Amino acid sequence: MEEFELLISGGSAALFFFWGIDLLTGTRNKSSCPDACRVLGVVTLVWAGLFIKDCVLYLAGAPFVFGGIPSALDLMSVPVALMYLFAICRPDMVFSSCLKVGIPYFAGWGLFFAGMLLFPSYRMKIFYVLFLFTAVYVVALFIFIHRSLVSYHRYLRENYSFEKQINLRWVSYVTVLLIFNTLLFFLSYASEWLNLGYYLILIGLWWVLQNYARSQEFAEGTKEEFEAGTGVLPEYVENRKEKLEEVGRKLEKVMGEKAFYLDPELSLAKLAGEIGTNKTYLYQYLKYYKEISFLDYINALRIEKKAIPMLEGSPVSTIGEISCASGFQSVSTFRRAFVKMQGCSPSTYREKAKENRLKMQINENQRIVPPPPM
Repeated sequence: MEEFELLISGGSAALFFFWGIDLLTGTRNKSSCPDACRVLGVVTLVWAGLFIKDCVLYLAGAPFVFGGIPSALDLMSVPVALMYLFAICRPDMVFSSCLKVGIPYFAGWGLFFAGMLLFPSYRMKIFYVLFLFTAVYVVALFIFIHRSLVSYHRYLRENYSFEKQINLRWVSYVTVLLIFNTLLFFLSYASEWLNLGYYLILIGLWWVLQNYARSQEFAEGTKEEFEAGTGVLPEYVENRKEKLEEVGRKLEKVMGEKAFYLDPELSLAKLAGEIGTNKTYLYQYLKYYKEISFLDYINALRIEKKAIPMLEGSPVSTIGEISCASGFQSVSTFRRAFVKMQGCSPSTYREKAKENRLKMQINENQRIVPPPPM
């Protein structure tokens, strides 16, 4: 079994080393966000180094003891990965975010690690303090990631009519799975099979992570825009009331005449340019006068102006065809928006519309049929 675990550790080290170099150099493809790929490349190489450390211990015949120097090195793995996940929630400053959250942890970790080396008689006690320090840090990062994702997706709703390739929902799933797999790692000290499961799950998780890193795109915006709160009607918006009402009139006219809402990649900035204003005015009009996000405003037009007429009058069109014609990038996005706006799925709406047409036809036929002679 030890030889098999050595093989798994060595294979994992080689695979992670390949992924890390590939993410750093971009040899296989060019990412839309090279900074994020390079950061993940560094993180992946750190994990490769930890796997190499395991291989060296196997070859040296050293036992894996919880609380030893190797365990202290392993404690770095999850915070390092979470630093990357936290950083990509702030696409305008990936590197600076990693440094901001990384320096405090590594400074503290370095002090505890030095204590374990300098005071071997207190090594276990220092390790437990280091373990607690790391756990608190992981929980804090998890909270920060959640808050950052909320801000980022709120920004998407207020500035984009689509989410494909730019949403970060996968970060939540990867974060939870990474923490779960960490628990499996500590359990692996008690079972060789759990150790094997840890490696296999981790490889699958990292394969998903590095593939997302290559394909991920980000919304354009500043730190202030990503972190802006919803708030109440500010005084400066009230002072611009006439200007914003003018923006609203232009918006309704242009959308009625040119149907820009059918553009599947429409953004707030793009629409503002089409109606001859800036995105700040358009954003303020939708937020404070219409009290609706840009995404919901555009989806409502897509559904009311295009999807519903097709569902009611085009029985041969599929839901996918209607979704595409209405400006949605995917059927799943169309279904979610339709349920949110209408309270039922597009298919259910079509069936109800069909039933209503049949009832109206029956009623119409009954009205035109003359009564039987007396």
